[in-house]
Amino acid sequence: MAEMLESGDVKSSNLSKFEAEEYQKMGYYQLLLSRISKCRLWSKNNKVVIYFDIFDFSKVLDGLRKEYRFKEINPEVSSGEKVGFILKFQENNQCFKLLGNELFISSSYYLKNKGKVPDVEEFIKFEREFKEYIRKVFSSENIIGFNHKIEAIRKYYGIELSNCYFKLLRNGEQDEVKLNSFYLRDLRWAKERNSENLDSYLGLRVDKNQVNLEIRKNKPDYNPAVFEQILAPHNYPLGRFPSNTKYALSLMQQVVVNLISNVDTKNIRSVNGPPGTGKTTLLKDVFADLVVKQAMKMSETALLSGKLGGNMGELANYLTELQETTL
Repeated sequence: MAEMLESGDVKSSNLSKFEAEEYQKMGYYQLLLSRISKCRLWSKNNKVVIYFDIFDFSKVLDGLRKEYRFKEINPEVSSGEKVGFILKFQENNQCFKLLGNELFISSSYYLKNKGKVPDVEEFIKFEREFKEYIRKVFSSENIIGFNHKIEAIRKYYGIELSNCYFKLLRNGEQDEVKLNSFYLRDLRWAKERNSENLDSYLGLRVDKNQVNLEIRKNKPDYNPAVFEQILAPHNYPLGRFPSNTKYALSLMQQVVVNLISNVDTKNIRSVNGPPGTGKTTLLKDVFADLVVKQAMKMSETALLSGKLGGNMGELANYLTELQETTL
């Protein structure tokens, strides 16, 4: 239910409103073209987003409290503004083409109009009927012109013009309302952070020296010298997880473990793969290496403090010999 309540978060203050006086003079079509021209947004990839029925969700929450006898609703759920549905258009040569694959109607709009929380099948039907109607309007020969089509949709759903807004998207700019999920606030928070690890995870930092580890010999990027370097004896971890040798690491798993343990200094990596492909097995060897390294640090500290006695050089030689004999 939490995701149902989160659906469609929007801030009208970030959007442009269809003002009645301006609309009466120009209509939707000329008004949008005028704004695009003023913003100097003429290009092949401009998009226009129209927001239908932006409403105060706190009133809907009050109704849900009464209907379902909730004492409280999760305080993290936004009780601010929600959007009913949005239509996106590609602008090209002063024509607006409906982006049929980007039609969106919020579950918050369902809650507002139906006064109840839908089950999955109910909402899927509600969403399907909405998309079918919108596509029907824009393919109809009986409703001619962009202005008449938008007006027909607005009146069909009984939405006041004062509750309709729009936004012009520059080339490549994304509209965050489509991300109407439980994670929207986290994504907004992440966008404002200055973190090298987070930027790497989101793909915002690209390593120019990155090498493609192509293992297939018939591919142009195949480079055996890279694997020879990574799999050199001194790059192997000092520890291995105590499990059956029948399930030892494969070639590429060992490459990854060596990279993480000894080759580079990256702080974050992703491990992807279907179930049963060895992700956990790989990580266990990484953890084993970390345990050994931690033990070595503890031993060094103890030796320096004189608790163990002995010679640091002898210990280092012993560990080197141990590593070589276990390869």
